[in-house]
Amino acid sequence: MRKAPPSRPSPLDLTPILGLVAILIPMLLMAYIPHVLATIDTRVPAICGGCGEVDPEIEVVPTVHLSEQGLRLEQVVVTSGASPGELTLPCTGTCREAGDYDWGGMQDALAKTRAETSSTGRLTIVVSNDVVYDVVVNTMDACRERLLDDGSLQSLYPHATLGSAG
Repeated sequence: MRKAPPSRPSPLDLTPILGLVAILIPMLLMAYIPHVLATIDTRVPAICGGCGEVDPEIEVVPTVHLSEQGLRLEQVVVTSGASPGELTLPCTGTCREAGDYDWGGMQDALAKTRAETSSTGRLTIVVSNDVVYDVVVNTMDACRERLLDDGSLQSLYPHATLGSAG
């Protein structure tokens, strides 16, 4: 008996698969959005060390020093009728979260300063390198305005300038 010759496998038709890939790749590329990670919808002022210095007798520009120890305020009115001075507000916790800082005390001092001195709403926030970004954003929000007991908002210092302590 004679053996039958081995049969050749028929070639595989890849045309439908290539058509599917040609359609899928552009669709997947259009659906890919790499820049949507985590964004905070806010207007951030420019980082500036001493731009636009103003004569201190004409305008009082408070400074908020933000560090891992707490808040240190310069050029703020602590007691009504007094000249601007310095105020230290230590953290109540580990200073790693926004809730550990005394925002109410800071806002009270800024409100007194805004009411009793001539101001155009400028403020400097000096941030040390060990402060978390979320705390910096909360500081800017707390300096911008505060919620009063009647539910209305009081504008404090809407024009903040960021600086770095090193």
